Amino acid sequence: MTALFATTLFLSAWLLFCVEPMVAKMLLPLLGGVPSVWNACLVFFQGALLSGYLFALVSLKWLGPRKQAVLQTLLVAAPLAVMPIFIDERLAERFAGLGPVGQVLAVLTVGVGLPFFALSTIGPTLQRWFSTTNARGAHDPYFLYAASNLGSLGALLAYPVIFEPRMGLHAQASAMRWGYWVLAVLVGVCAVATWRSEKREEHEAKASVPIDAKRRLRWVFLAAVPSAYLVAVTTHITTDVAPTPLLWTLPLAAYLLTFVLVFAQKIKIPHAKVVRFFPLAATAVAYLLSNSASDPVYIVVPLHLLGFFGAAMVCHGEMARDRPEPAKLAEFYVWMSFGGFLGGIAVALIAPVIFTRSIEYPACLVLALLARPRLEGDPKDDTLRQRQLDYAVPVVALVATMALAFAARAMPLSMRQVLTMAPIIPLLLVYHTLTRPTRFGLAIGGILIAASFFPSPLGNVLLRDRNFFGALTVSHDRRERWIQITHGTTIHGLQTLDPAGKREPRSYYTRSGPIGQVFELYTHENPSPRVAIIGLGAGTLATYAKPGQDWTFFEINRAVIRVAQDPAYFTYLHDAFPDPSKYRIIEGDARLELATTPGNFGLLVIDAFSSDAIPVHLITAEAAKLYVSKMAPGGMIAWHISNRSLDLRPVLAELAASVGWAGYVKQDTTLTDADAEFGKAASIWAVMAAEEWAIVDLRMGPGATWEPLMRRKGFDGWTDEKSSIFSVLHL
Repeated sequence: MTALFATTLFLSAWLLFCVEPMVAKMLLPLLGGVPSVWNACLVFFQGALLSGYLFALVSLKWLGPRKQAVLQTLLVAAPLAVMPIFIDERLAERFAGLGPVGQVLAVLTVGVGLPFFALSTIGPTLQRWFSTTNARGAHDPYFLYAASNLGSLGALLAYPVIFEPRMGLHAQASAMRWGYWVLAVLVGVCAVATWRSEKREEHEAKASVPIDAKRRLRWVFLAAVPSAYLVAVTTHITTDVAPTPLLWTLPLAAYLLTFVLVFAQKIKIPHAKVVRFFPLAATAVAYLLSNSASDPVYIVVPLHLLGFFGAAMVCHGEMARDRPEPAKLAEFYVWMSFGGFLGGIAVALIAPVIFTRSIEYPACLVLALLARPRLEGDPKDDTLRQRQLDYAVPVVALVATMALAFAARAMPLSMRQVLTMAPIIPLLLVYHTLTRPTRFGLAIGGILIAASFFPSPLGNVLLRDRNFFGALTVSHDRRERWIQITHGTTIHGLQTLDPAGKREPRSYYTRSGPIGQVFELYTHENPSPRVAIIGLGAGTLATYAKPGQDWTFFEINRAVIRVAQDPAYFTYLHDAFPDPSKYRIIEGDARLELATTPGNFGLLVIDAFSSDAIPVHLITAEAAKLYVSKMAPGGMIAWHISNRSLDLRPVLAELAASVGWAGYVKQDTTLTDADAEFGKAASIWAVMAAEEWAIVDLRMGPGATWEPLMRRKGFDGWTDEKSSIFSVLHL
């Protein structure tokens, strides 16, 4: 019987974790990648999970496990009437008048609401059922939560590696329907086993111990901290350290693994040793944050993950130690889910609106340190003097670190590197206080607050802006030669501070580079005066604008638009278009906005892939057909595909073949010292045209290195239905 319940919970969690990425892939080409879409998805999935747990709590309390088994079986069977799950254009169009957030919530509710809700009720319900049986381990059914999270972990790793590369969305939906049939049968068998159980629920209810408000709040806090920490550390390592595809799965995998480890019966990890270890990992993370360290990646990323893993193990371990008796199991999971909901929403939705800096990551680290319990052997001296020291030591640490920060600011730029190791001094001084959780946690917090005043490694920061797309920074470099706009570690635009050279394009867009050659060809041929640019950046490409041309930019991030249009930062747009009415910037998802924009473009430049996290829906066969429909006869499409992790050339070769266009690619990655001094960056560009004669001149002349886009044997092109970045990863 134990194997039956464990298998059922494993499968339910597996299916639940497959629904989310599958539905997200369905929504992306229909509703775009604007923040309101993803935020609404987050709210929906978190809210649906919490509502499922609440249903389990209320129904179990009112009906008892045996009677509730009938209702639960009917609920699990109900989604079979609406499966397979699929969200198409007709469903999206039905709710188009509700606005972005309302549309997403309505589409998800109708398209996936019932199956997702039914799946979310299974975890706490089946664990409660199991506790009423005579099976071995029924007196402490929480080990089944480990089986559930093991299913989630399995789906997290299997979906992008196994299912996404091999199955289209319709095939995934069909496979999920069959998987759900198996689940429904297993739930029915579990219900029968529960109904036949001879264990008396009345005895359980009488033996139940009331739960006070303080204990509930503690559960909420212990669940909220790692949930918030998960979002914060994921954002940090995927933007400020290494924007590598699928890197986001590692923190989530660690998060799920901690639940498996702390609730499993056969895996015994000494909680006291974890509590002792965590401060060491936290100190290393605090140093990385105070020093803004991002290199070497193979050391920095594991340290961040180790710190997060320790924090989650401490918090989840404390929850596992404080779990109530089985009669209160459903309530325990409700408060745990509520805490996770609060933590995730606070960091993902609220923090980007309130704070211009990413302060939530260090805040989560400090909260996790404060959540540590005192262990046997820790000093229990709670005299007034010791309590005063709990707050005095953090103040001293803050002041000492602040002094070092202002000393660094007073130094010339060339000498500031001397103090890059400075934060380690106060960190080492406070480490001896780790046996007093409050003192140590607050001291680390004081150091991190003061360390934010150290000079930025980006140079002289002029502007910090932040929204749901992440943190945007405008700064001068250390040598005071350039002004640059960066998102994490990715530079999206560069301009010289020398007034004489401000109109010269730099970085990926130099006249000697591939895009310079494309614009030279376009200006010579000029099939249409209309130019469209997907991705604004600093507005560098505007330097190629000629009198009489009509330019349209598509940009999804409002903060980028504000920076590019402000001549106090970048003057590319202002210099190219002294009259702002001569160009347009359309804010929103490029694919959706382009679909409603009049076409006849002579040149379309798609500059949305220079970051390693690419918007896949802009590079599918359906997107290519849209682009082609907007082009004038003889027009060209240029793609910027510079990327540290992905080789997009096979994808573009298939796209060109799908629309019957010719395509060339140029890899301009060998730079001279003069190129670097000029501000030129290595880049890879591709260009397509309906007729090869329109772009064949790119292959002419001395030193030309444009090559035909070559299709790769066995490679399937990307469509809205099927795509996988595993197929184009650099190995």
